[in-house]
Amino acid sequence: MANNRQNTNDVTKDLAATQLVVDKFHFRNHVDQWCKENCNPHSIPGLGNTSSMEERFAWISGFKHISRYMNEQRFNAVLLIITWLDHEKWESCHPRTWARTSE
Repeated sequence: MANNRQNTNDVTKDLAATQLVVDKFHFRNHVDQWCKENCNPHSIPGLGNTSSMEERFAWISGFKHISRYMNEQRFNAVLLIITWLDHEKWESCHPRTWARTSE
């Protein structure tokens, strides 16, 4: 889709270069050959926990209504703050069981 207009502007160039990956849990529902060849999460080593990523994206999308009329700078600042606060809340419920070692 993005490849048809990949040279329109910087955003479309970035979008065309972005690899689309389907969540491992939902990949079995993607039966189209294009999806199997281009969106397979099992073909990317070290991808990480895609279910956890999907939960984060779903949580962040809950803020789309309050951010609709924000300019780019304000949106980035609000996104940074809410993700930082959520991370702090998560860390308070899940204390680290490992210690960093000095190198």
